[in-house]
Amino acid sequence: MRKTDQSKNNYFSILMANFNNANYIESAINSVLKQTYTNWELIIVDDCSVDDSIKIIKPFLSDKRIKLIQLKV
Repeated sequence: MRKTDQSKNNYFSILMANFNNANYIESAINSVLKQTYTNWELIIVDDCSVDDSIKIIKPFLSDKRIKLIQLKV
């Protein structure tokens, strides 16, 4: 396998939908963070979750590559 070129030209976005996935969201975010390629952004779109999803997501927002969009009703 060839080594991946991480030049700034190879930037990409990852979209992650969330609705009441408190049991899985941390694992999903950590899966993205564990990748060896680092030139990305993660956009999490939350669809009015009523569980602890947002509480779990918020600490990850200190990483500037991770953004949260919370949809309103």
